[in-house]
Amino acid sequence: MPLAIPRMALPLRPEAICLNAWEGVFAAHFGIWADRIERHWDADKKERHWTGGFEYTVLSSVWLTCARSGCSWCRFLERHFLKVLRESDCPVPMVHIRIGSEDESSCVDSEVEKSSSSVDTITMIVNNNPGKFDVYTDRDNLASSRFEGRTRVPDVGSPRTLALARTCIEECVRNHDQCQAITLHTTEPAPLPTRLIDCSDPCRVRVVKTDSSMRGPYAALSYVWGAGRGQTHRCTRTNLSSYMVGVDSMNLPQTIQDAIYVTRALGIPFLWTDGLCIIQDAPEDMTRELASMRDVYRHAYLTIDAASAASVADGFLQDRQPLDQEAMLPWIRPDGQIGMVYLVVRDPYNDSPNPDVLTCGWDQTSYTNTRAWCLQEALLSTRSLVFTPETVQLRCHSGTRNIGGAKHRADGDLCRLPDAIFHPEQLVAHGSEEWRSTRKSWCGAVEDYSRRSLSDPSDKLVACAGLAEMFARVLRSEYLAGLWRDSLLRDLLWERCLYSDRQTLGPEPSGHPRGYRAPSWSWASTDVAVNFMTSSNGEPLVEVVECTVTLKDKTLLPFGPVIDGSLVLRTRWRLHPCKKHTERPQGRRKTTQLQSRRAEQLSHSIDQENSDDKDSFLSSTRRNPELCDATFDCEDDIEAEDLWILPILRQHHTIAMSGLILRVARIEQDPQGNPRVLYRRVGSWAAYRYNRGLKGLGVSDEWYEVTLI
Repeated sequence: MPLAIPRMALPLRPEAICLNAWEGVFAAHFGIWADRIERHWDADKKERHWTGGFEYTVLSSVWLTCARSGCSWCRFLERHFLKVLRESDCPVPMVHIRIGSEDESSCVDSEVEKSSSSVDTITMIVNNNPGKFDVYTDRDNLASSRFEGRTRVPDVGSPRTLALARTCIEECVRNHDQCQAITLHTTEPAPLPTRLIDCSDPCRVRVVKTDSSMRGPYAALSYVWGAGRGQTHRCTRTNLSSYMVGVDSMNLPQTIQDAIYVTRALGIPFLWTDGLCIIQDAPEDMTRELASMRDVYRHAYLTIDAASAASVADGFLQDRQPLDQEAMLPWIRPDGQIGMVYLVVRDPYNDSPNPDVLTCGWDQTSYTNTRAWCLQEALLSTRSLVFTPETVQLRCHSGTRNIGGAKHRADGDLCRLPDAIFHPEQLVAHGSEEWRSTRKSWCGAVEDYSRRSLSDPSDKLVACAGLAEMFARVLRSEYLAGLWRDSLLRDLLWERCLYSDRQTLGPEPSGHPRGYRAPSWSWASTDVAVNFMTSSNGEPLVEVVECTVTLKDKTLLPFGPVIDGSLVLRTRWRLHPCKKHTERPQGRRKTTQLQSRRAEQLSHSIDQENSDDKDSFLSSTRRNPELCDATFDCEDDIEAEDLWILPILRQHHTIAMSGLILRVARIEQDPQGNPRVLYRRVGSWAAYRYNRGLKGLGVSDEWYEVTLI
């Protein structure tokens, strides 16, 4: 392929680039203006190959020599592809490199088109091993007209950055149709929270008591209290009056100070934060204010998300550390001037973005992404200014953008709630596609929520109560300690997620949680990450006779904590006794198989009736001991010998049947004096069509009831 710039027109070569690279890949502009790179499959050779872009071949020895001599380009290739080449089956004397763009719009011919085209990703193939790289530059760099990506803003608290943030926020308010469509009270501002922090005097702020007639914009703070939940300054019955007179801002925790500074810089008069706006030692005030938390964040003009602060004492406006740049490389403009760009690997193997490169939505380095309370604060906010550990972002219902123009990849973004959640007056037909989609969104929210931590485990149902209330308005179904009556059988089949990445939350507990917080059949009774069955397929094998929960405070927290609950199911399928058969690794998790205990019961039975059936069952069980795959809610129950499985749904695809694993909780007498067995859920199970042990599950001639607590 000819050089993009005649050799004599090349500018002076930088010392950090070898001659081969300068006259080749750099003169060819990384191949981005050549034919776009395309992947093909050679059926005869049974291998893939690529076409397009700029390609060249170099001796391995020359390449490595240049890398050792300090060539930035050769060192970049060595860092990302040398391991792949060394792992090949035979020595690699020659290295074939192809580089370019897979975006057809960047592959142009005329100088006019080149001046207007831009890219943000480069594809590179080294000896048939592909890799993708993000490319970006500084806003004022000579290469900025060619590349969309910008370096991230490190000075997140500077006047310049906050001025850019204010512009983005105002653009969202004025021009984002999707954000305007979900905003309540568009003609009249929403009522203010009970108390707010007046930020008009930056040196001495005060807590103000509002009334129902007051209106106006305010910011709400989403943050992590930190270890011990200790705040030196927090509102109590004793100091409330003095806080209403005023408090020296310098005495407040650093995160609160930073939030006050940002609020003022954005031109917002008031700030809400739970530590100063809720009386922390007044249970009646706590209960009342917690009940209105969803409205606080729902009606806030802006939520300030202190995602980089591990505790309230840390603050979040420190300058961010510069990235460990993968490569800073020259870019030759068509006019011969030289700009500079950064190349950063996405992932040379699976094409997923590197979270250490560009701020990437949901990641566990953001502390508010690990705190359960912060989930509903994020989901219910109209817009949030997120101070991540790397930069600052504006997240709203139209998307997420990095302040300053750095490219944002949405691969790990927090899932957005359906628009119907914010328009409860628009009826959603039960069972419709929109209804099922809303229920699926609830399941996704709970899955995210279950992966987060709580300082007080008894808050399990409290910290998502506002979110549940919003969903209830759309689903129009009774809320039962985290489950919905109209989808109860499928909701019951939640399962522990054994391959959840909980690196920042610590290891999952192996024992049962202390204290009662929900019935055993609710995900809220556990401290583990959970997954839901979101498919609507399946034939119910049980009927719900009764499902009740007793709320701790029905008036103020109708979606909050419960003190009791029971579920009565009616079925003809017999409870089947079982125990652990074996465990085997399956990817990042271990799968537990259960085997029937009915064979043991029959072997010891002195009842000689139906001996032919007994012999047939025993023979089948010995040949096919595996009954089903099990997932236990708590590891303490895996070795139990008194397990029972109850079928709930019959499937029509790969999974033939699924249900609950139970243990006896206690035996009590019913009103007639007869013994009544109460069970508790300890896990879930799924049987596949190849599990021949399913034949051992029996159906009774009569219906009977199973009670779970």
